Amino acid sequence: MIGCRHTRERGGGRTRHCKSCAIRQCVTHTLETGEPCRKKAYADIGVVNGDRRTRFLIETEKVSTFVRLTIHEVREGQG
Repeated sequence: MIGCRHTRERGGGRTRHCKSCAIRQCVTHTLETGEPCRKKAYADIGVVNGDRRTRFLIETEKVSTFVRLTIHEVREGQG
């Protein structure tokens, strides 16, 4: 888990927020189609002093029967 605050609710992939998660969508797309994916993603990451909105640039690619997720440009906030 990346530390998304929604994993504390019911575990990863089990909340209403998970269907709209860009990271999940990108990984699923690559797994199902074999096509790579590259997009911006946002997550509310739980830290000791509260949740923080974090921006990522993510890429996926299919490697054999697996999907490789690469996370670039991790930045706090939306900017």
